[in-house]
Amino acid sequence: MRTIVTTTGTVPAPAPLPKPLTTFVGRAREIEAVVGLLQRDDARLLTLTGIGGVGKSRLALEAAQRAAGFFAAGIWHVDLGTVLSPEQVMPAVAQALGVSVGLHETTADRIAQAFGSVHGLLVLDNAEALAGASREPVALLVDCPHLHILVTTRSRLAVYGEVTYAVPPLQIEHSPDCSELEQLECVDAIELFVARARNVIPTFSLTDENAASIAQICRRLDGLPLAIEFAAARVDLIPVEAMASRLERRLGLPAAPSRDPSNRAKTIRDALEWSHELLDPEVQAAFRRLAVFSGSFDLDAAEWVIGPDVLDGLTTLADASLLAPATGRHANLRFSMLETVRAYALELLEESGELDAYFSRHADYLLNLVKQAESGLAGAEQVAWLDRLETEHDNVRLVLRWAIERRMGETALRLTGALGPFWAWHGHLVEGAGWLDQALQMASSPTPVDRAKALHRRASLAIYLGDYGTAAGFLETALAAYQESDDRLGMASALTGLGIVAADRADLASADAWHRQALEIRRALGDRPGEGLSLFNLGTVAAASGNFSDARMWHSAALAIRQELGALEGVAYSRLALGEVSVDEPEEVRELYIERAMTLFQESGDRSGLGYALMGKAQVALDSGKPGDAARHLGDALSTQLALQDRPAVMTCLERLARIASATGHPAEAARFLGAAASGRATLGTPPTPIDAGHIEQTSTQAERAIGTASFALERSAGQMESLTSIVSTATALARKIGSHLAEADSGGGTGFDLTPREREVLHLLVEGKSDREIAAELFMAPRTVSWHVGHILAKLEAESRTAAAATALRNGIV
Repeated sequence: MRTIVTTTGTVPAPAPLPKPLTTFVGRAREIEAVVGLLQRDDARLLTLTGIGGVGKSRLALEAAQRAAGFFAAGIWHVDLGTVLSPEQVMPAVAQALGVSVGLHETTADRIAQAFGSVHGLLVLDNAEALAGASREPVALLVDCPHLHILVTTRSRLAVYGEVTYAVPPLQIEHSPDCSELEQLECVDAIELFVARARNVIPTFSLTDENAASIAQICRRLDGLPLAIEFAAARVDLIPVEAMASRLERRLGLPAAPSRDPSNRAKTIRDALEWSHELLDPEVQAAFRRLAVFSGSFDLDAAEWVIGPDVLDGLTTLADASLLAPATGRHANLRFSMLETVRAYALELLEESGELDAYFSRHADYLLNLVKQAESGLAGAEQVAWLDRLETEHDNVRLVLRWAIERRMGETALRLTGALGPFWAWHGHLVEGAGWLDQALQMASSPTPVDRAKALHRRASLAIYLGDYGTAAGFLETALAAYQESDDRLGMASALTGLGIVAADRADLASADAWHRQALEIRRALGDRPGEGLSLFNLGTVAAASGNFSDARMWHSAALAIRQELGALEGVAYSRLALGEVSVDEPEEVRELYIERAMTLFQESGDRSGLGYALMGKAQVALDSGKPGDAARHLGDALSTQLALQDRPAVMTCLERLARIASATGHPAEAARFLGAAASGRATLGTPPTPIDAGHIEQTSTQAERAIGTASFALERSAGQMESLTSIVSTATALARKIGSHLAEADSGGGTGFDLTPREREVLHLLVEGKSDREIAAELFMAPRTVSWHVGHILAKLEAESRTAAAATALRNGIV
C-alpha cells in the first residue's frame, strides 16, 4: 500500500472516496456551507448531524470531494457504520487507515503518530458509536495540528472545539414567482424523486398531470432523501397519484414545511414499513433474515443463510431500494443495507423469533468459509483468500459478538482458531488477540484440537506483538494439548512456534532443535507446505549463527518446495532470505533475489515483507561498501516497521544505522541509537544475533573513541530515555541526510534524489497527470505496484502529495 511519509510516522495514502451508486442531486446551499466550514481553521472538527436517512453521508462525501484542493495530503474516509461500541471506534479507524498497533501502544497515539503534520481531511462516516469515544478525536486534532476531521452522526459529540451543521431535509417548497412546473423542476426533493424514478422507468418525467402528486409525496415524506428514494423505487408498481393518496392515509400528518426530529424519524420508519408491506411474504422473510449480515454479503452467503432461491428476493429488494450493490473492490457482486434499513430489519427478525436461528446459520457459513481459507492460505491462492477474509471481516465481528453474548464459546473458539493467520498477516493483531482471549476463557468444553489450535494462534499473535513470555506459555500449553490428542501436525506447528521464540531470544541451539523436530514430523506426514516452513526457519537460525553456507542450503530447499506449491508469499520470503545469506555472490545477484521478493510483496500488499526487504537491501549495500544506499534503505525500513509495530525489527534497524552513523561522522547519534535499541531489546527480551552483537560492540568502541567515554555514556543514556517515536524520527532524518550527502558526493552534486530508473518512469507519467491505473497500463505493472512506487517517490522528494511531487520534479529538472 502506498504511504505518505511524515515527520512522525506513516499513514497510507488516501484511496479514492467511495463512489455513490447514484448521482448526487440538489443541496447546492448545503454543499457551499459545508465546504466553507471545512476550509476554516476554527472548524477543524466539523460534525454533520441529523436523523438517519436525511443524507448526511452523501452530503459529507460530496462536500469533501469539492474541498479536496484545500487538503494537500488528501482525504481519508472511514465508514464506522458497523461499529457498535465506543471502544471499537479508534481500532476501526486504525484498521481502515492501515495503521498497526502494538501490544503496549494506544490506538489513538499510533494514529496520531501516523498522521503527524499531514494537512489532510479525515472523514468519520456513520459515527454513531463515536459519542462515547469523543475525546480521542479531539486529542488527535491536538497532536496533528494540520488535520481536519469531518464526522457524520445523528447527534453532536458535545466536545470542545466542535462545530456542528444540522443537515436539513431536502427543499420541498418553491417560489411563487415562476410557473408551477418550471419552478417544481428545481425543487431538490422533487428533482431527487424524478431522478430515482427514472432508474425504474427511464422515460419518467415531471408533467403537469403528475407534478402535484409528486410534490405532495415529497411533502408527506418531509423531504427526507431516504424516504423519497423508497417511494420513487415503487413507481413501476403504484402510480404517483395512488402513492400520494396512500401516503396521506398512512402518515395521517398535516402538511407542514418542517417537523421536529422525532417526527422525521417516524416518517422514515413509516416509509420503511410501507415499502416493506408492499413485498410478498417470501421477500419479507428474506429481508429480515438478511439483517444477520454486517457491511456486505455475496450471493453464496445469502444462499447458505437464507436459502437457495434467494436471488429473486435480492433483486426485488434492490428494486425497492432496501438493498444496494456494495461499493468497493470485490471479486463477486456483493450487496449491502444502509444501517437505518438494517436496524429495522433486525427488529423484524427479533420479533419473528428467528434471530438466533439465522445467526447460527450465518456462523455455520463463516465456519465453512474459514475452514476453506485455512488450506487456501497455504497455497497459490493465499492473497485472494486474505482479501476475501478482509471483505468478510465485519461479518466475522458480528457473528463473534453474537456467539460471545450467547456464551457459545465453542463456536467462537473454532472461528477464532481458524482466523489467526489472517489477523496476523493483515495487521489485526490486538483485535485478534482480544477475540481469542474471550473465546478461550468462555469455551467450557471444547475439543482438544480446537483448544490447541486456538492456543497456538494466540501464541502466534503474541510473537508478532513481541510478547514472547506470553507466546511461550501458550505454545507450551498448545503442544501438550496436541500431544494429548495425538495431533502430530499440530505438534509440528507448536514446535515451530517455540523455535521462533527461542531464535528471537537468541537461544539459537534450542531454536535449531525445535525446528529440526518439526521438520522430522512434517516430512513423516508428507506435509510439504510445513516442510518448506521448517526448512526456511532452519535457514534463518543458521544465518543468525553466522553459518551462511548452511543457511543458503536450507533456504534453497525451502524455495524449491514453495515454488512447486505456488505459495507466493513463501517464495517471496525465501528469495529475500537467499539475497541476505548469499554473501559470496556478486552484489547484482543478491539484489536480484531481493528485488524479485519485493515485487511479490508489493503484489500481495505485505507491508511487513516490504519492510524486511528494505532491511535486506540495506544489508547488501553495507556488505558492498555503500553506506549511503544502506542508510537510505534503513530510513525507509524504520518508517515501515514502526508503523507496523514490529519492534524487534525497529531495534535491528537502529543498530545498523548506528553503525553507519558512526562511520560517517555522527558518533553522538550512533550512541543514542544504540541506547534506544538496547533499552527496547531489554523490554522485549530479544537480544541481538551474535553477528549483530559483534557489530554493535565495534560501533560502540568507535563512537566512544570519537566523543569520549563521558559523552558517549551521556548520549547513550539519552537514547534509552527518549520515546521510540522521537528516536525513529531522528534516525530516519539522519538516514536521509547521510544517503543524500553520499549520493551527492558520488554524483558530483546532482539533483536526482536517488530515484531508481523505474521510479523515474513512474514520476514522468505522474507529472503528466496520469492515475496509478493509467501508469500501470502504460508500464505493464499492477496498480498496487505503481502505488508502492509512488509512495517511495513522495518520500524521496519529501512531498506530501502527487501535485507537490510533480512540482519538485519540474523545479529540479528530474523529468
